[in-house]
Amino acid sequence: MSDDSWDFYLSQINLCEGIDELEKQELLRDWGYLIAFLGKDWFKTEENKFHPLRGYFGNVGLSGLRWIGELGLAIESLKEKENFDGIRERLLLIDAFEEAYYELRVGYSLLNLGVSFEFLKPSKIKKKKTSDIIVNMGDRKIFLEITKKNNPEDILNSSENFQKISWFLLSKGGQTYNDFGFYYDILKPLSTPRTEQILKICEDLLDKAKKSGFEEYHRPNTIDLYIFKRENVDKVPKEKQVMRGMSPIFDELSRIRGTIRDKEVQLRTETPNVLLIFDSLLWPLEKDLFYSKLVDTLEETVNQFTNLSAVVIYIETFYLLEKEESYINEGQNYIAIKGYDKKLFRSKNKVIILNEFAKYHLLSHEIEILKSI
Repeated sequence: MSDDSWDFYLSQINLCEGIDELEKQELLRDWGYLIAFLGKDWFKTEENKFHPLRGYFGNVGLSGLRWIGELGLAIESLKEKENFDGIRERLLLIDAFEEAYYELRVGYSLLNLGVSFEFLKPSKIKKKKTSDIIVNMGDRKIFLEITKKNNPEDILNSSENFQKISWFLLSKGGQTYNDFGFYYDILKPLSTPRTEQILKICEDLLDKAKKSGFEEYHRPNTIDLYIFKRENVDKVPKEKQVMRGMSPIFDELSRIRGTIRDKEVQLRTETPNVLLIFDSLLWPLEKDLFYSKLVDTLEETVNQFTNLSAVVIYIETFYLLEKEESYINEGQNYIAIKGYDKKLFRSKNKVIILNEFAKYHLLSHEIEILKSI
C-alpha cells in the first residue's frame, strides 16, 4: 500500500492505539469528509505536491490524525454557510490555504460556541475590501477581519522554500516515520532555484537510501542533509540530529504593527470591529515577552485606530514542551492567555488588546467570545 494515499492514512487510524472504537469511527468519518472535499485523486495531482497540507499528512501520530479529522469535520459543518464557497476554493490553493484555514477555524469555533455569524463575500473592488465574518450579537453586529502576519517578500520566500523541503520529506509518511528517518540543517535562507535543486537531490537520496541504508548531502554553508534507515541513525553526528532552517532576521513586532496598519482599513464600519492576527513566529516562553513587550509595543498602534475595538494576536505552534504552564493574565486594556489543546497537540496562546479609545467598546460577554475562539 502506498504511504502517499488515502488508504494508507485510513489504515493508520485503524492501527491507532490508546483510543476506543467510537473515536476511531469518528476519525474515519471525519477523514471521509475531507476525502470528499479534496477528491480521491488529490495525492496523484502534481500541483498538490507542495500543498501546505502535505506537511500535516506527514504526521501519522494520533494528534496529526485528529488534526486532519478536525479539518474535515469543520469543512463539512460549515459547507452550507452562505459565502463559504470562497473559503472552500482558497483551501485548495497553495498560496491561499493558510489564511483560508484561519478563517475556517474561527468560523468553526463560533459555530461550536453557538454564536450567530455569517461569512462575508469579498468585494471585487480592491479598494473596498470587506471584513471576513460578521457576528450577530442581538442588536449589535461585530465585524471580524482574520489574517496572518505580514511577511516581507524575502522572508516569505525563504520560509516557503524551507517548508517545501520539510513537506517533501514529511509527505513520505509511513516510510519516513517507520523505516527511514531524516535530518537536515539549512544554514542560510534559500532561493527558489536552490530549493528546487535540493528537492531533486532529496528524491535521488531517498531512492539510494532504500538500498544503501544511509545517504548524506552537504553544500558548505548551505545545507547538511541525512537520510537513513532507523538502525543507521548513529551515523549522523549528534549536533546534526536536527530539522531546522534559517530565515532572515526581522523585527516580529514591527511586522505585526504593519499588519494592523494595513488591515484596519477593512474595518471602518460604524459598529464594533475586531482584527484577528495569526502568527507562528512568536514563541511566548517568557512571560515578560508575552505580556509586557508585546502589549507595550502594540498598545499605542491599536489606540491610533479608533475604528478598532480590539486586536487579537494568536501565537500558533504545533508542538509543546512538557510541563508547560497555562494561565490567563488580565491587565487594564489587555488579556493574555497561554494554554494548549492536549488532544490536538496545538497551542492556544493569544493576546487580546482592547482599544482604550475605540468608538465602540466591546461588552463583557463579547470579550468572553474572543477569549474562547
